[in-house]
Amino acid sequence: MFFGLLLLGGTIYATERTYPGDYLYPFKLKFEGFVLATSKILNKQVDFSIDLVNRRSKEVAKILTPKNSAETLSRLDTQVELTAISISQMSDSVEKKKAAEKYIVKLNEVSSVLNEKQKEFVTPPPVQQVQPPSNQPTTPPESVSQEIDSSQQTIEQTIEEMNIIVDQPAVQDEIPTTIPTIFTPTNVPEHKPDDNDNREKEKENDSKKGKNKDKKD
Repeated sequence: MFFGLLLLGGTIYATERTYPGDYLYPFKLKFEGFVLATSKILNKQVDFSIDLVNRRSKEVAKILTPKNSAETLSRLDTQVELTAISISQMSDSVEKKKAAEKYIVKLNEVSSVLNEKQKEFVTPPPVQQVQPPSNQPTTPPESVSQEIDSSQQTIEQTIEEMNIIVDQPAVQDEIPTTIPTIFTPTNVPEHKPDDNDNREKEKENDSKKGKNKDKKD
């Protein structure tokens, strides 16, 4: 069992340092899918999704060539969009705003990586005094630069979407404000003075008159 865990750990360590075209790269993608599924249970899906965008960006910076540019940049674009969807589906408005702000920072970093990488495909090579051999790689085609422009547009659109989320006011839990109602009994019969009440009042009046008369005498 210990040997199996050691082998698994070594495989994970190796796949972390693989890039498109390497033998272990498909295993790396499968492992990332497993971690992403697990992160949903732990409520860490957005954090790991942003990390995946960072990984795709490093792949672009490391191995982007005219031969793999379409696949590599497409993989980056897909992850950028999937991460934006994960953020937009967050239910907690406060955490959603924080995630959008964090993602904007990361997207700006990715955009800078693409800008630097694009220079390799638009800057003319230096003039060489010695004629290069015929088997030397030629200058990368302009189509790679156009593909990078397309990825930049995806990033810019995603940043705009995240800015909309950031600008939205955070919706806090509403406290219900209920106005207390005063109970007013209805259908209560109105009290009307009867004959007994009238007799009592007459006795009280006679008693008061008798007392006043005694005082005068």
